[in-house]
Amino acid sequence: MSYLTCKSRKIVFSQSIGWSHYLHLMRIDNKMEQSFYEIETEKNIWTVMELERQIYSSLFERLTLRRDKNRLFKLV
Repeated sequence: MSYLTCKSRKIVFSQSIGWSHYLHLMRIDNKMEQSFYEIETEKNIWTVMELERQIYSSLFERLTLRRDKNRLFKLV
């Protein structure tokens, strides 16, 4: 895999995720949340529409409200 770094946002770009995905990821201010969605997008091969749906449905926030936060933070 080849990676590029966006210095202004400190995002690592992967060739397996399209630019359209990163347009949504760069809008997330919370670095842990951003990393979570990036990892999940790559792991689950989410389309841009699926990523957008997960972000707007607050998947990260809902998972952080669960009791097993340590398991979630190991993903990021």
